[in-house]
Amino acid sequence: MAPQTLFSIGPVNVNFYLMAHFLVIFPMLALALWLGRERGIPGAIVADGWLVTVIARGAISPALTAILASATGADLPWNWSVTRIVVGLSAVSLYLRLRRGARPYAGAMWDVVALCMLLDNAIARLGCFAAGCCHGRPAFGLPWAVTFNDPQSACAFLGLPVHPTQLYEVGAGLLALGGLLLLRRRPFWRGRMIWASIGAYAVIRFVVDFYRGDVRPMAGGLTMAQATSLLLFIVCAVMLLRHLRLATRPAQAAA
Repeated sequence: MAPQTLFSIGPVNVNFYLMAHFLVIFPMLALALWLGRERGIPGAIVADGWLVTVIARGAISPALTAILASATGADLPWNWSVTRIVVGLSAVSLYLRLRRGARPYAGAMWDVVALCMLLDNAIARLGCFAAGCCHGRPAFGLPWAVTFNDPQSACAFLGLPVHPTQLYEVGAGLLALGGLLLLRRRPFWRGRMIWASIGAYAVIRFVVDFYRGDVRPMAGGLTMAQATSLLLFIVCAVMLLRHLRLATRPAQAAA
């Protein structure tokens, strides 16, 4: 774990946490261009969509997160991951509506966004692991538990073994990404990957939050992130079932 400052840019101290959130945009671009080429999307449309997403996740999302955190109480950090996803998807939706020539590729673009979103979250969580934030609850006797000892770490349980919840999300996110990459060429999933991606993230986040040990906003007996994830999963499941029913209608009519 490395929460220490690596270098400074004016008043901004850059550590591995910020570096991870910045550097992930380049693998995202490479993945987006590769998938876009495979789906026949012009490179300029993919690159402009990537730029819109980078601005949304890097500037708009932190500002909105700060506003929500202030509104709900400074002592309860708002969930940046969920906010980043919502802001990013909203920005892409607006871009596809306004960008000339982008609408015919909207379905394929959403497939690209879906897979890039999983990659984004997985790599960004490595930054969280380095900083000690988003950490797990104490896990004495757990063979793979980790211990944050650096005083600069954001972990509330310094010196105690905790669940490496950041790495849980990294591993689960990469597995989900790999699974969707295998499904991407199947006809049913074309234009529908976004629902599978958001649904997969919702399941991952819902489960991982049971092992989180940091202070988070609550909604009844669930964390705010779990409540949001549950809602997202229901929406995604309904949309996929709806698409599945529509896809099976021609076969039923032919029979």
